Amino acid sequence: MRQFVQTRDELYDTIITRASIPKSRIVVATAFSHTATYYRAQLIKRIEHGEIAMKGINQLILKNGTRIYINSASDTSLLGMRTDLVAIDEVMHLNIVNMASFIGNCLKVSKDVIVTDEKITERVETLRIFGFENI
Repeated sequence: MRQFVQTRDELYDTIITRASIPKSRIVVATAFSHTATYYRAQLIKRIEHGEIAMKGINQLILKNGTRIYINSASDTSLLGMRTDLVAIDEVMHLNIVNMASFIGNCLKVSKDVIVTDEKITERVETLRIFGFENI
Protein backbone atom coordinates (compact mmCIF):
# COMPACT_ATOMS: atom_id res chain seq x y z
CA MET A 1 0.00 0.00 0.00
CA ARG A 2 1.41 3.34 -1.05
CA GLN A 3 -1.19 5.97 -0.38
CA PHE A 4 -1.58 9.62 0.40
CA VAL A 5 -4.43 11.16 2.34
CA GLN A 6 -5.69 14.73 2.56
CA THR A 7 -6.08 15.12 6.34
CA ARG A 8 -4.41 14.13 9.55
CA ASP A 9 -7.65 12.57 10.75
CA GLU A 10 -7.42 10.06 7.91
CA LEU A 11 -3.81 9.37 8.86
CA TYR A 12 -4.75 8.84 12.54
CA ASP A 13 -7.53 6.45 11.48
CA THR A 14 -5.10 4.42 9.37
CA ILE A 15 -2.54 4.26 12.20
CA ILE A 16 -5.13 3.18 14.76
CA THR A 17 -6.63 0.58 12.42
CA ARG A 18 -3.18 -0.92 11.82
CA ALA A 19 -2.37 -0.76 15.54
CA SER A 20 -5.27 -3.11 16.24
CA ILE A 21 -3.29 -5.91 14.57
CA PRO A 22 -1.25 -7.61 17.34
CA LYS A 23 2.52 -7.10 17.40
CA SER A 24 2.55 -4.53 14.59
CA ARG A 25 5.42 -2.07 14.27
CA ILE A 26 4.42 1.38 13.12
CA VAL A 27 6.67 4.39 12.54
CA VAL A 28 5.14 7.87 12.46
CA ALA A 29 7.57 10.38 10.96
CA THR A 30 7.00 14.14 10.97
CA ALA A 31 9.10 17.01 9.66
CA PHE A 32 9.61 18.55 13.11
CA SER A 33 10.22 17.08 16.55
CA HIS A 34 7.56 19.31 18.18
CA THR A 35 5.00 17.87 15.78
CA ALA A 36 6.05 14.38 16.85
CA THR A 37 5.10 15.32 20.42
CA TYR A 38 1.72 16.55 19.16
CA TYR A 39 1.16 13.28 17.29
CA ARG A 40 1.94 11.26 20.39
CA ALA A 41 -0.66 13.23 22.36
CA GLN A 42 -3.27 12.85 19.61
CA LEU A 43 -2.73 9.09 19.36
CA ILE A 44 -3.03 8.72 23.14
CA LYS A 45 -6.38 10.56 22.96
CA ARG A 46 -7.67 8.45 20.08
CA ILE A 47 -6.59 4.96 21.16
CA GLU A 48 -9.20 3.24 23.30
CA HIS A 49 -8.80 3.82 27.01
CA GLY A 50 -6.92 0.98 28.64
CA GLU A 51 -5.28 -0.28 25.43
CA ILE A 52 -1.95 1.47 26.05
CA ALA A 53 0.49 -0.61 28.08
CA MET A 54 3.37 1.92 28.11
CA LYS A 55 3.89 5.55 27.09
CA GLY A 56 7.50 6.31 26.23
CA ILE A 57 9.00 9.60 25.10
CA ASN A 58 8.83 8.65 21.43
CA GLN A 59 6.84 5.44 21.45
CA LEU A 60 3.61 3.84 22.57
CA ILE A 61 3.31 0.15 23.37
CA LEU A 62 -0.17 -1.31 23.28
CA LYS A 63 -1.40 -4.28 25.28
CA ASN A 64 -1.65 -6.34 22.08
CA GLY A 65 2.12 -5.98 21.57
CA THR A 66 1.93 -3.29 18.89
CA ARG A 67 4.67 -0.65 19.02
CA ILE A 68 4.14 2.82 17.61
CA TYR A 69 7.35 4.85 17.20
CA ILE A 70 6.89 8.58 16.75
CA ASN A 71 9.80 10.73 15.60
CA SER A 72 10.91 13.42 13.21
CA ALA A 73 11.88 12.47 9.67
CA SER A 74 15.44 13.62 10.38
CA ASP A 75 15.87 10.76 12.87
CA THR A 76 16.40 7.83 10.55
CA SER A 77 17.60 5.45 13.27
CA LEU A 78 14.12 3.91 13.43
CA LEU A 79 14.28 2.98 9.78
CA GLY A 80 16.80 0.20 10.39
CA MET A 81 14.06 -2.14 11.60
CA ARG A 82 11.24 -3.97 9.89
CA THR A 83 8.01 -2.06 10.10
CA ASP A 84 4.45 -2.85 9.12
CA LEU A 85 3.48 0.76 8.36
CA VAL A 86 5.32 4.06 7.97
CA ALA A 87 3.10 7.14 8.28
CA ILE A 88 4.71 10.40 7.14
CA ASP A 89 3.23 13.83 7.82
CA GLU A 90 4.36 17.27 6.69
CA VAL A 91 6.07 16.06 3.52
CA MET A 92 5.81 19.60 2.14
CA HIS A 93 8.32 20.79 4.72
CA LEU A 94 11.00 18.53 3.26
CA ASN A 95 12.59 19.78 0.07
CA ILE A 96 11.96 17.62 -2.97
CA VAL A 97 15.33 15.81 -2.80
CA ASN A 98 15.04 15.07 0.93
CA MET A 99 11.44 13.96 0.47
CA ALA A 100 12.38 11.55 -2.31
CA SER A 101 15.30 10.18 -0.29
CA PHE A 102 13.25 9.76 2.87
CA ILE A 103 10.33 8.08 1.10
CA GLY A 104 12.78 5.80 -0.69
CA ASN A 105 14.27 4.77 2.68
CA CYS A 106 10.80 4.17 4.10
CA LEU A 107 9.92 1.91 1.18
CA LYS A 108 13.00 -0.21 1.97
CA VAL A 109 11.70 -1.12 5.44
CA SER A 110 7.95 -1.29 4.85
CA LYS A 111 5.73 -2.12 1.91
CA ASP A 112 3.00 0.02 3.47
CA VAL A 113 3.70 3.75 3.49
CA ILE A 114 1.09 6.48 3.84
CA VAL A 115 1.78 10.22 3.60
CA THR A 116 -0.13 13.43 4.20
CA ASP A 117 0.23 17.17 4.42
CA GLU A 118 -2.19 20.08 4.41
CA LYS A 119 -0.77 21.09 1.02
CA ILE A 120 -0.38 17.57 -0.38
CA THR A 121 -1.80 18.54 -3.76
CA GLU A 122 1.40 20.46 -4.56
CA ARG A 123 3.40 17.22 -4.51
CA VAL A 124 0.88 14.75 -5.91
CA GLU A 125 2.81 14.16 -9.15
CA THR A 126 6.03 13.45 -7.24
CA LEU A 127 4.20 10.97 -5.02
CA ARG A 128 2.69 9.23 -8.05
CA ILE A 129 6.22 8.61 -9.36
CA PHE A 130 6.75 6.49 -6.24
CA GLY A 131 3.51 4.62 -6.92
CA PHE A 132 1.33 6.40 -4.35
CA GLU A 133 -2.42 6.61 -4.85
CA ASN A 134 -5.04 8.76 -3.19
CA ILE A 135 -7.56 7.00 -0.96
